[in-house]
Amino acid sequence: MANLSVPKNLELAEPINPDMPWIATVGDSTPLRITPDLVKVLKWHEDGKTAPLVDYVGVELDDDQLNEAVEVLKQFNLLTTDDPASTGQPAKSRLRLNSLFSIQFAILNRPAHFAWLERFANRSFLVAAATLNILFAIVGLLAIGLQWNSFYEALTTPQPPVAVLLLFVFLIVSVSVHEFAHGAVLTYFGGQVRRMGIMLFYLSPAFFCDVTDAWKLQKKNQRALVALAGVNATFGIAGLATITYTVIGQGQDWLALASLALYVGSVLNLVPFIKLDGYIALMTYLDVPNLRARSMDEWKQAVVALLSGKWQTLAQFRLSAVLFGLAASATPIGILIMLATSLAGARAGLLGAVLGAAILIVVLALILRGVYRLSTTRIPHESVGTTARLWIAAVSLATTAAVGFVPVPVSSAGVYWESGGELVTNLEAPTATDARVTLRRDGLFASKPLGTAIITDEVVDTDMPVQALSPNIKVEGFPTRQPAYRMTSYEGVPIEEPGSVVFEAPSVPLGYLVLDTITLGFASDFSRFPVQSNK
Repeated sequence: MANLSVPKNLELAEPINPDMPWIATVGDSTPLRITPDLVKVLKWHEDGKTAPLVDYVGVELDDDQLNEAVEVLKQFNLLTTDDPASTGQPAKSRLRLNSLFSIQFAILNRPAHFAWLERFANRSFLVAAATLNILFAIVGLLAIGLQWNSFYEALTTPQPPVAVLLLFVFLIVSVSVHEFAHGAVLTYFGGQVRRMGIMLFYLSPAFFCDVTDAWKLQKKNQRALVALAGVNATFGIAGLATITYTVIGQGQDWLALASLALYVGSVLNLVPFIKLDGYIALMTYLDVPNLRARSMDEWKQAVVALLSGKWQTLAQFRLSAVLFGLAASATPIGILIMLATSLAGARAGLLGAVLGAAILIVVLALILRGVYRLSTTRIPHESVGTTARLWIAAVSLATTAAVGFVPVPVSSAGVYWESGGELVTNLEAPTATDARVTLRRDGLFASKPLGTAIITDEVVDTDMPVQALSPNIKVEGFPTRQPAYRMTSYEGVPIEEPGSVVFEAPSVPLGYLVLDTITLGFASDFSRFPVQSNK
């Protein structure tokens, strides 16, 4: 057996109940729950194996039993062949790259930074706050339902810069309270917040609060409450914002926007297929560390068993784990594809197109990596031949290619504005004769259709208002000279302020849309598909 050592920064937390698992933590990694027998083997290695193993375990272990225990400890890096002083991350490291789509920077990373949380970590305050949050959330939802027309108008109306600033500050404060709520509940149950800061999560800025100490809590209800504390706080703030908007009345649309954003964000936060609060709550409640990774491994093993003819092994795979793993694998890919096509189709110019293309290139690389990993996945206690693995790779690539033929809707977007008493746009006329485009009023989070129009080939020189650069932010003045296309047949559409123009093209295969995005729109110049891009 190779010379194995225990990491220097290993911490072992003994449970209150001797029948419950121990908690093993290496540096800032996720705490692991291990059985008392594994702890005894670990301590035997930690003490240099100077005494017989039976003195630690209490019974004689044969070589197979010992090797099995060692393999489990090595799998979770609790035993390693590396230099023990070099294992684990530095406890004070501020920057952490968890994955390509999760990069964290800790602003607070010392125990003293979180001492103030103890002021709120008492039962009376937390129970009262949680109850009020639920009450505010319910009342807020009822208020939205009773005055939906007002909220819809706020969603689809351009907002002045001051309102945008107030909304941004309010959301920052709300998300901070969300993270502090995680920390307060963890502190109440006896845990310690490790870090708190900002992060890039799937290329979107976000806040985080490192509450991995929750794994040290012995009761699964406590661990789940730590994970759900933030969502509870956000629902409460959303309800309070809705009630405030209802009392104040019209004129403070940013409050309506804030409440809707927090409600929707809280619901999305509960989706368990990506590493958000809903997933953490489910994982900790089920007491299955790395639930997502394990489920993804299980669906891959099940697919390999199915395609390689090892059907007798299919009974060992749980259908719920296979389905969860498939959803967990597909959700990030779907998010990235939507983000890429949104950037490429938005009014972000060349920068948006390049970012969209770069994201899709990464997606294709991830898919190819997934095909390789699937074809090399091992089934426990079974061997899969080279021919079978090549067949699995071929089927995986063929399935991916088939998805590329799924039809998806596409659209082209531009802006319109008033010049000389008529409407003009920067969107080229669709190739179809007399094809109508939709004119919309843009809010920060949604758009309202106002009517339709026809774009002509006639180019006119116009004074383009600055609001046309971003129709959802209400700004007056600062016109610039800009050539544009005349529009006709827009009777009944208000022309006082700029809006967006959208042309809904026929559906195209998903693969073609991906290719067109990656090639910055040039694929549409050499194909039969009538994709209109605003290049």
